[in-house]
Amino acid sequence: GTDYVFDNYGSGNYSASVTHDPGGSEISVNILLTSVNNGSPVPTGGIDVVRIYFTVLNPAASAGLTYSDPLSQIFQEDNTTPVDDNYNNSDPVLPVELVSFEAKLEADDVVLQWATAGETNNAGFEVQQRLLASGVAGRPVDDGAAWEPIHFVEGAGTTTEPQHYRNRVEALQPGRYAFRLKQIDFDGAFVHGPEVEVALEVPRALALRPNYPNPFNPRTTIVFTVPDVGRAVLTVYDMLGREVAVLFDGPAQAGKQHEVNFEAGSLATGLYVYTLEHGGRRLTRSLMLMK
Repeated sequence: GTDYVFDNYGSGNYSASVTHDPGGSEISVNILLTSVNNGSPVPTGGIDVVRIYFTVLNPAASAGLTYSDPLSQIFQEDNTTPVDDNYNNSDPVLPVELVSFEAKLEADDVVLQWATAGETNNAGFEVQQRLLASGVAGRPVDDGAAWEPIHFVEGAGTTTEPQHYRNRVEALQPGRYAFRLKQIDFDGAFVHGPEVEVALEVPRALALRPNYPNPFNPRTTIVFTVPDVGRAVLTVYDMLGREVAVLFDGPAQAGKQHEVNFEAGSLATGLYVYTLEHGGRRLTRSLMLMK
């Protein structure tokens, strides 16, 4: 990765080109600068910084990185000196070569999958999440909200073999989310990877999800949704049909994922059932308490 600061440039399309030897092949990417400086002081913050990542795979090859303006004039930060950034395989390499990072929806869960081509001193990946837009009426969103760490996935240490990772983010409320990876070395150094976004639509069905974890001891979580505003009742029974607990009894919002915790510390080990009643309909699932 190499940083470039666009100092005193106007808004517009710029480009960065990587020329690879031998063969002279070239790869170009477009850079859209949206802030209009036009000679004014550069804003504090990172909106004028562009970071370019590329890898030289051929051991005998090198590469050169150049930037150009909309008229294809090559420039550097003083607007006049040509760029002369050259790279080869003797340069330091990133500790992890991330080759893919994607997110897909499975019901109202998000499954993150990523792969690496090789790893050096990799302790693991901190999975981070940020809510971009809420799909639930009345739920505020902080535009400047910080990234929230939600899981940690152990890395492979040092290896030249491809590695594949998978992480499930469960029971998200409707909305648009961004996810990214924070790769952490054993010495504490870290780097943030690219971001992916997913959008969860507001469910419009009566649904009772499997509790998690299951089996459990002594606490588990149950999530349900209803298609219309109205009373909902969530009840737990033992296998003899005796009522054990009423977890929810009241008005439920349409499309909202209602999340309820069940504390079973005073109950005996065994199989129980829980039911959701709404609008004359009833759904039932089972759960296992193991002490």
